[in-house]
Amino acid sequence: MSQATKARPAQSRRPFPRLPALRQDADLLELFFAQSLDGFFFMMLDEPVRWDDTVNKEEVLDYVFAHQRMTKVNEAMLAQYGAAEAQFLGLTPNDFYAHDLPYGRRIWRAFFDAGHLHLETDERRLDGTPIWIEGDYLCFYDQDGRITGHFGIQRDITARKRAEEALRQANRRLKTLQEIDHAILAAHSPQEIAAAAMRHMHDLIPCVRASVAVFDQSAGEATLIAIRTTAPTQMGVGTRLPLAAFGDIAALAAGRPRVVRDVNEVAPDPGGLGVRHEGVRSYLNVPLLAQGELIGVLNVGVDQPHALQAEHVEIAQEVATNLAVALSQARLLEHIARHAAELEARVAERTAELSALNASLQQEIENRKRAEVMLRKNEERYRILYHQTPIMLHSLDKHARLVSVNQHWLNVMGYTREEVLGRPVAEFQTEQSARFAIDYHFREQFLQTGKAENLELQFLKKDGGLIEVLLSAEGTFDEQGELIFTQSFLVDITARKQAERALHERLAIEKMIGDISTHFINLDEAEIEAGIDYALRRLGEFEGVDRSYLFLLFEEGRRARNTHEWCAPGVSPQIHHLQNLAFDQLPWVARRILSRETLFVPRVASLPVAAEAEKLHWQEQGIQSLLNVPLVLGGKVMGFLGFDSVRTEKAWAEEDVRRLSIVSEIIANSLHRRAAAAALRASEARVMRIFESAMDAIITIDSRMQVVMCNEAAEKVFRCQSAEMKGQRLEGFLSEGFLALLHNYMQAPASARPQKYLWAPAGLTALRQDGEAFPVEATISRVEGGQQDLFTIILRDINERKQAEEALAQLQNQNLYLREEQQRREYNFGDIIGGSPAMRQVYQSIEMVAATGTTVMLLGETGTGKELIARAIHQRSSRKEQFMVTVNCGALPAGLVESELFGHEKGAFTGATAQKKGRFELAHKSTLFLDEIGELPLETQVKLLRVLQEQTFERVGGTQTLQVNVRVIAATNRDLQEEVQRGAFRADLFYRLNIFPIPIPPLRERRDDIPLLADYFLQQFARRLSKRIAGLSPAAAERLSRYDWPGNVRELANIIERAVILCQGRVLQEEHLGLAGPARAGGENFATLEEAERRHILQALEKSGGVLAGPKGAAQLLGINRSTLWSRMRKLGINTSRSE
Repeated sequence: MSQATKARPAQSRRPFPRLPALRQDADLLELFFAQSLDGFFFMMLDEPVRWDDTVNKEEVLDYVFAHQRMTKVNEAMLAQYGAAEAQFLGLTPNDFYAHDLPYGRRIWRAFFDAGHLHLETDERRLDGTPIWIEGDYLCFYDQDGRITGHFGIQRDITARKRAEEALRQANRRLKTLQEIDHAILAAHSPQEIAAAAMRHMHDLIPCVRASVAVFDQSAGEATLIAIRTTAPTQMGVGTRLPLAAFGDIAALAAGRPRVVRDVNEVAPDPGGLGVRHEGVRSYLNVPLLAQGELIGVLNVGVDQPHALQAEHVEIAQEVATNLAVALSQARLLEHIARHAAELEARVAERTAELSALNASLQQEIENRKRAEVMLRKNEERYRILYHQTPIMLHSLDKHARLVSVNQHWLNVMGYTREEVLGRPVAEFQTEQSARFAIDYHFREQFLQTGKAENLELQFLKKDGGLIEVLLSAEGTFDEQGELIFTQSFLVDITARKQAERALHERLAIEKMIGDISTHFINLDEAEIEAGIDYALRRLGEFEGVDRSYLFLLFEEGRRARNTHEWCAPGVSPQIHHLQNLAFDQLPWVARRILSRETLFVPRVASLPVAAEAEKLHWQEQGIQSLLNVPLVLGGKVMGFLGFDSVRTEKAWAEEDVRRLSIVSEIIANSLHRRAAAAALRASEARVMRIFESAMDAIITIDSRMQVVMCNEAAEKVFRCQSAEMKGQRLEGFLSEGFLALLHNYMQAPASARPQKYLWAPAGLTALRQDGEAFPVEATISRVEGGQQDLFTIILRDINERKQAEEALAQLQNQNLYLREEQQRREYNFGDIIGGSPAMRQVYQSIEMVAATGTTVMLLGETGTGKELIARAIHQRSSRKEQFMVTVNCGALPAGLVESELFGHEKGAFTGATAQKKGRFELAHKSTLFLDEIGELPLETQVKLLRVLQEQTFERVGGTQTLQVNVRVIAATNRDLQEEVQRGAFRADLFYRLNIFPIPIPPLRERRDDIPLLADYFLQQFARRLSKRIAGLSPAAAERLSRYDWPGNVRELANIIERAVILCQGRVLQEEHLGLAGPARAGGENFATLEEAERRHILQALEKSGGVLAGPKGAAQLLGINRSTLWSRMRKLGINTSRSE
């Protein structure tokens, strides 16, 4: 992992924020983290890792999955995984994806490639329970671009996923049941009906065997009439089995299905179903009941033990109910057909007998007597058959009056024979059925064919009940073709029609919910308001209520607003009264809604005393019954869906409430989508306002250099309207050099581009629409734009800046202080002032060593600011919360050095009247700065070496060994190596202290910083002495720059303080400095070319009074352009603010 975690050279960092601000932000973040309903967590790496083309990403993933650990998690996250914090903290990706590591690595790879991730995934709770999670994740990077960890927001969507799957399964189940019903209705014989149902059983229940057997109770056996199996079977259609093979017949007759969870755990049934050899390990027997009679069994077998669930039993029972009705009707029809055939055979036999009597009169008489006897017997048989057949029969005369009904007809209708005979049959039919019977076209067709088949009519029983029948009729006509008699057969299909209507109702409800769901899916956010009105209208009309409405909660659930309402015709709306409902004043209902309970009030007038406020509120609106369903999103209640019955009381079934809950979830998701879209639009609008208000020209181009968009500033710079620029290629607006730079940047691979943007070098120009060239400063950056990369150019017209500089030059006295303050911010490093190359090297060393805890040696002359460097290191370390302890070793008497550093016990020496803690104890968990370390006595150096190596020591006069955690920063103005060679300093201590030496340059080696330091001290002392001094004269600045400063920065501060005291004007002059003697030590009197140029520019500035431009300006005197002069002044370190 060394390659992946290796850090790049540290860049300069911004000053650290103040401690109170950090604590305040941390407190706010912790409060949000703890109270959020979504799961929040941090997973941090033991060591940062690099993720780019320079590393082996599989090895990096190996490391990450073992060393990225859960470091912080909120209560919502713990609840999602069913874990305590102690169980959760420290978990790694290996723990979370133990059930599917390859999938986890794919997710992590995509996450690290993008830096962020949104996904829905199935995971496992700590107890192994699967859950569905929707999450957003964001990588953390350090300043070197390495991944240090990531932050995640998760919500549990398991309930939503289960609801979606349940809805899909319900739709598939309803569709299959409908197909079975259609197949059953299309079949005629019991065998065809059963076979049609078995063809679809596997679609409802994943079974390996399904069969139907019909019972013959009198024979004590059953016959298989349909079977469907995936394995070879010895039992085909027609196989006879004893009834005992199906288990407890009494239980089946009582409607209780038999479930065998594992065939190996029960004894074989008598007679045996023989399912073991067909691969069946678990099976189910569901009774087929028709009008309370057990007529057969539906058998379903699966190949896994304990695989049949309650849902499978319920499905099989639904199929068995429809199947039993169809089989019963088919058997009745077969029974009628058999009886009719028998009757026809007997009539034919009688006719043959009568014709044989024609042979002789005597034989005829005898035969007639025999025939009369036989006829009476046949009539008796027919009468018995007519009255005892389990089917309704009636006969009508030519006026459609009842002349005969069988006993089953009377039993079903609840009448006596005397009450019905002679009455028109229409009196026993519903109005609609009666109208159909006398319909002109029906009568004409019946008179022509003499038959009517399979007519569905409705009859009214004596008790007012409704019975639905399937009627077939045949008419008898005289020789003239007049109808004289009609015989009708009526089969009771009430149960079948009720099942069909229930099925159609379920399909209609599911279709309505599907329509509403599809409607919302196809809406954009602007149409969601109308979509909610559409849903409320559909629901209100379907449920038959007077009002349906939507309330949204605000102010943390204390108030509610009626945002949408539908009212039935004639019902007055209430929405205008309910725009700011004090929901907390209705505590009975508020507590239930906020607890995500569905509230059903069947009768408002009967509410308990605890709901008195709600009772009055609802009665004012005329409400008699109501139903409120909460809108829940992400576990939070955002409002509720309501339904009122005003004109009558209403009850809702549990199934209605379940379906309405699905609709409430659809509406909640749509409202969330609308809110998210509004937030996105607001964000885009803010970005566009920033884009349009930017003062610099901003142009976005595609990979073909065609302009995609530009702001108003670009229109002004290029003098071309945005509409004209869009779609044009950018070549016409750039010089050749600029075009080449842009082309190279766009063609370079992503790894070769700068991380954020590319600064265009000086000297580039662009072209306005009219061809005018103008100098520019620009940056180029790459933007990910979906399917193609986009490139953004931020461009500034330098001509405008030059004109601004000319104007600012006239305001020297107004902005002098501000410019000097800005320069100090540019070149300062905390309390250290200077931007010279030598000081930048020092700053770089500070950044590298500050956070390590390593001992540091500061080497430099007196007055170079070694203590400031030490404080800068301390402030950038992890010990910055503690005060740095300072010891000047050169200022301590030799006899007291050891006591000062390590402390002493009471009575350790003369004058030690009390125990005293040393500087090492005071610096525990902080930093100890040992200034002038070279002045330490040799005997103290030995004890100091031990402390540095072992972090232990004893106080003077003490025996207890003390353990400390102290970082040591030493400083000296001596050459300690020379001191080691002459025996004045221990070599082992020198090597222990010299782990990371930082040479601090003297002031004469960082002359570029002298103007900054002088200006800083000038402002400090002027403020302290309440003087208004604008700055140094050019001569005074030149004198300071030429002086060698043997006392370094300390001497410069003293010189400036004295000069401020002496200065009585607004500009500090050379004579105020009091620097006598040669400018350079050692006889260096010959100036370099740079020094001569600097001196010459200062003289020109002094002569022009600090003015750069114009006929009397310094640029004119020097014969160069003003911008060239300004550039040279910045390079030579001449304070440009004096020339404004």
